[in-house]
Amino acid sequence: MGLTWTSLDEQAMQLCLELAARGRLTTAPNPMVGAVLVRGDEIVGQAYHRAAGESHAEVLALEQAGEFARGATLYINLEPCCHHGRTPPCAPQLLAAGVARVVVGSLDPDPRVQGGGAQLLRQAGIQVEGCPAFWHERCLDLNRFFFHAAVSQRPFVTLKYAMTLDGRVATENGDSRWISGPASRQQVHQERSAHQAILVGSGTALQDDPHLNVRGIAGAPQPVRVVADRRGRLSAQARLFNSPGGPIWIGYGPLAEGSWREQMLQAGGELFEATGLPQLLDYLHGQGIRSLLVEGGPRLAGSFLDQGLVQRVLAYVAPILVGAGGAPGPLSGQGVAWMKEAHRLKRVRWSRLEDDLVLDGELEDGWRAACQPVPEITT
Repeated sequence: MGLTWTSLDEQAMQLCLELAARGRLTTAPNPMVGAVLVRGDEIVGQAYHRAAGESHAEVLALEQAGEFARGATLYINLEPCCHHGRTPPCAPQLLAAGVARVVVGSLDPDPRVQGGGAQLLRQAGIQVEGCPAFWHERCLDLNRFFFHAAVSQRPFVTLKYAMTLDGRVATENGDSRWISGPASRQQVHQERSAHQAILVGSGTALQDDPHLNVRGIAGAPQPVRVVADRRGRLSAQARLFNSPGGPIWIGYGPLAEGSWREQMLQAGGELFEATGLPQLLDYLHGQGIRSLLVEGGPRLAGSFLDQGLVQRVLAYVAPILVGAGGAPGPLSGQGVAWMKEAHRLKRVRWSRLEDDLVLDGELEDGWRAACQPVPEITT
């Protein structure tokens, strides 16, 4: 029989997640991890993982606790690692410190771990426990970019768009500035800073000539700017090449001419060959990209949807009406023939930003099944 989940457990796990979230803008491609050490009813160590290559959260918490770690309980949102990466494995250090109990929010689906850390601790006599489903789900939500990428070996894709109340993303003549209000546009910059890369197609790059950078958030990281350009249409005079921001990566296809590729290189772009969206995502993952914000037009968005490559939809709905029958909607592509085949979002949340409504929901969450909890504590 498991132990009762107490108010102290609740408080410690809440603090653990709050600590972990401090690394939201700095830890990628690593997960966000917080660690809290409790001895008796006193917190003796607390820390979070700050950036890839730096010490893990549990190690920092152990250093803070010193001798008080002996006999303590560690609360951590992700299973301690048991493999050598940029830093030594954490599980053996917990053993050496004399930690008596470890409460784990979720097992790690990384093939190098997959329960190995928890097993190592249990075999050494440490009491390893999970937490109730509510907390397990919160741990998954916090690191969904990392979990999806670990399971699928592709980046987590967020499809973002803004549309009018009658479902248009532009007028018939292509005008699209601005649909959403200032608060929504500022939140988009927060989303950009939380993703490692932003993607548009060459059509959007040509028509809108975007900067694709983060503005108005001090100290925020600049994501990689990716353009999917199969035919080689991007101009070397695009604002991308003349505005501050992250590196510019251009995925080109077999129709892109050699002279155009040379122009892109001279303008400051980095080129890679991608014959389709799956290949593009595979390349990005191989370069350490675990999260991708797609801000392209209807054709690119529809292609991602048709091919089942979208994990999350972020839609901003503005209280304005265009009314033209020929004005484009947010998605084009093959679509579905019957309403029963429609793509249905899960874990939907609605919020309001000034006059705009914001929908945030998951479209594909198969990765969750692979992210197993340690057996729950019975209550």
